[in-house]
Amino acid sequence: MDTDTDPETPGTMLIRPTREEAERNPDHFYALLGALRSPETLPLRKIAEIVGDTSLNPEPNILRKIKNRTLSRDARRYLLRHIYEEQPVLSGGARERLAAIDHALHFALLNFLNIGDARQDTARALLVGTYRVWRHSIDHEDEFILGKQVVVEDPKTRALKVQLTLLERIADGTRRVPRRLSGYFLGAPGAFLCLVRDLLSDDVRVALFPDFRIGEVGTTLNPNSVFAGRQTHVLSMDGFAFGIDGRRTFCTPVHLSLVDDVDELAKLSKALNRHCEDELQHVPAGVAHRLRRAGPLRRL
Repeated sequence: MDTDTDPETPGTMLIRPTREEAERNPDHFYALLGALRSPETLPLRKIAEIVGDTSLNPEPNILRKIKNRTLSRDARRYLLRHIYEEQPVLSGGARERLAAIDHALHFALLNFLNIGDARQDTARALLVGTYRVWRHSIDHEDEFILGKQVVVEDPKTRALKVQLTLLERIADGTRRVPRRLSGYFLGAPGAFLCLVRDLLSDDVRVALFPDFRIGEVGTTLNPNSVFAGRQTHVLSMDGFAFGIDGRRTFCTPVHLSLVDDVDELAKLSKALNRHCEDELQHVPAGVAHRLRRAGPLRRL
């Protein structure tokens, strides 16, 4: 919609047809082509090439067919395939340019949320490490699921990446299965923001942590710590996760606690990798209290 168009004037908002509509109805196809076609994005010579027009004067020939709406069914199908699959006509090349940038979403979010480099770098120093994750189960009432969240800085781009593994009991209750998600952590004002997607289903999940506790870690305090010396770091976070699981939308309290002792890290990895039930059946009382106090899982 043109930014100068008055949305309160009757009939001024024209919705461009979708691909599905254009495939079903030739009128919708020509409306779509008219909305997208320009000398830059889809010149007549390119259209002639796509539809296989080998005449001596392909451009006026194609223009006449478009005006008279006489392009063949195959020609319309070839053009739709070109627009939606072969070339970035809709996005004007923006998605293609972004695809060449590693972790482009991370930096786009920093710009969108107006998070400066200093703020994000502070978040990086406080967050890198491995966390034990607890939240309500989506499938089983009054049950919690265990997760492992690893936060690392990409050595090349400096993006703050997240690898999340959740151990969930499948619907029939026979066994635990890991769900793996990947995304980014951001130091938003007053909170930490985590955005991930399921690597298998592409389901999106967002977590916001406004409540966090900062302390000190490192080998000076614990010889078994993975952190060298003495480091100020986030020890735990409480917040809410909102996401999609299949066709279900949910909101749940979530608790993260730092695991920096190498022996504890090995135990957590074993619980996730071997689907061990031991740790799942011994939810820390304090964690269970925090999650229940924050509220139950809500299916939206």
